[in-house]
Amino acid sequence: MKKSVKVILGIGVIGVLGCGGLLTVGMQTVDFLQVSPRAEAVAKEYQAAGLPWRAEDLAMNLAPKDNGADLFTSAMSMNKGASKQANEIKACIENDDWEGVARVLERNKEVLSLYVEASRKKGLDFDRDWDLGPSLLFPEFTYMKSATRMLSARAELKARNGDLAGALEDCESGFRLARMMGEESTLIGMLVGVASEKIMIDGALYVAAVRKDDAEWVGQVRKMVEGWKSNTDFVFAMRGESYMAVATIRRYMHGPWWVDRIPDIGSEEVHEIPIVQSPGKVDENGIPTSAVSRAYLIRILEAYMEFDRIAKENPDDANGMSYLMEDYINKQIVGQRKWSYGMNQIL
Repeated sequence: MKKSVKVILGIGVIGVLGCGGLLTVGMQTVDFLQVSPRAEAVAKEYQAAGLPWRAEDLAMNLAPKDNGADLFTSAMSMNKGASKQANEIKACIENDDWEGVARVLERNKEVLSLYVEASRKKGLDFDRDWDLGPSLLFPEFTYMKSATRMLSARAELKARNGDLAGALEDCESGFRLARMMGEESTLIGMLVGVASEKIMIDGALYVAAVRKDDAEWVGQVRKMVEGWKSNTDFVFAMRGESYMAVATIRRYMHGPWWVDRIPDIGSEEVHEIPIVQSPGKVDENGIPTSAVSRAYLIRILEAYMEFDRIAKENPDDANGMSYLMEDYINKQIVGQRKWSYGMNQIL
């Protein structure tokens, strides 16, 4: 290819990308300024729907005597290699090495005692700082799966030694812990709770299988499992997700410099909205002062209000719920956002 042709092609590509970038910026800017004046009204509608606007809206309000979090975290501090321990137990079981299982459990006897004691409380409130948004960590979830795996293994070991009462007690303890983890309003908490419940149900099946021909033995296991009720609640789990999205906007979002001098579009009076701000700057009502942040906040609030409605109207239809949520998201790519979204895809 001749050098002149390469130069022309290069200039053409740069020109297309440059024009696309300018169009994207322009379309997004118009969208931001059209949407941002509605922030206060949408925030009120969001709160009226019962969705969390302040961190305290997610508080579990457990009395100290009813909270097993300190016991759980104490067990965590004593069980630094949680995943390694769980994998070691799994390997021993797969090799039918129950002496190996017993050795691992013996090393973790004090840890398991703390987990069992924590399971006897009413809940686990880890006093999370929800305002951290995406910076919030959930180290307990790894330990929860380890705890239920060890309790499940110990239940089967006790059953193999003829201790049905002890086996059922460990199964009950593990399932209570799993339920407690599911009582935290996050999707990951719900999913870890579901996974941990599954671990304990499998554990109960293993206990029953030890004496599968003993009707009384199997009957006691069945009675226990039939009394278990999962507290999986997608609507409840979404509450934490919606607040962390709000916290993210408050904490990190701010506006680009180029909109700073552009008057607001769509309000009754034309005025300038300060765009350039330190991240997380909000007014006394928790609403960002930046037009860009306000626009993103509105989109987030409207989306979670719609998701909340869809989930409540379709509690037993996970596939239908997913389709309706995806359909809602696709329908939001309209107007200026349709252009800016399309240019983003091209770029």
